[in-house]
Amino acid sequence: MTLAKHQPDDGRQWRQMPTEYRRKQLIEATIDVIAEVGLSRATVSLVSKKAELSPAVINLQFQSKDNMLVETLKYVREEFNQAWRKANEAGGENGNAADKVQNLLGTYFRPEICDPKKLRVWFAFFGEAAARETYLDITRRYEAAVLGVLRDGCAVLIEEGGYDWMDPHRTARSLLASCDGLWMGLMLRPDTISPEQCVESLNELLASHFPKHFGRLPDET
Repeated sequence: MTLAKHQPDDGRQWRQMPTEYRRKQLIEATIDVIAEVGLSRATVSLVSKKAELSPAVINLQFQSKDNMLVETLKYVREEFNQAWRKANEAGGENGNAADKVQNLLGTYFRPEICDPKKLRVWFAFFGEAAARETYLDITRRYEAAVLGVLRDGCAVLIEEGGYDWMDPHRTARSLLASCDGLWMGLMLRPDTISPEQCVESLNELLASHFPKHFGRLPDET
C-alpha cells in the first residue's frame, strides 16, 4: 500500500500523525531517491521533494542527512528480518533444518525484498560500507546474523546426511555468496533473470550440497 503524501505546508498536521507512520513515509521516500540517483547524491532536499514535505520536517525527524541514511539502511535490514521470521512461522515451530535453510535463502527473493529499488539501495550501502564505519557495522551485524543461522542449519544437515567432507561455515558462506550474486544479476540484468529462476537455482544448489534432504539432481548425459 502506498502511503499518502502531504503538501509542504501541512507540517502541523503531519506532526500529529503516529511517529512510525511519519518515519516510514520519509524512509520510503529516501529509498526512492537512492534508487534514482545513488547514495552520494541523495540529499535532504531531494527526499523532501519526493515526500512532498519541507526539509525542516525531515530534520525534525532525523536531525541530519547521515541519520536519515542510517535509518534507511536499518529499515531495509529489518524488513528482511521480518520477512524471514514470517516465512519460518508459516512453516511451524517444529520446522526441520532443511525447511529453515530453504526459508532463509528464499527470503532473499520474496517480492518485497528483491524489488529493484530495494536491491539498488542494498548495493548502494554495500558499496559505501568499506568507507563508512556506521554502514560497515550495520551490514556486518546483518551478515553475521544470517550467516550464523545458515551455518547452524548446515551443521544439522551435514550431521543428518553424513556429509562428513563438508564444513558448515564454508557451505553457509557459499550459499550466502550465491544469494548475493543472484541479487546482483537481478539488479543488473532484470530482463534475463527472474526471482523465480533465482529460487530454482538455489534449490539446485541445495540439492547438490544436500542430496538426501533436497533431492539428488539428475545425472547429465
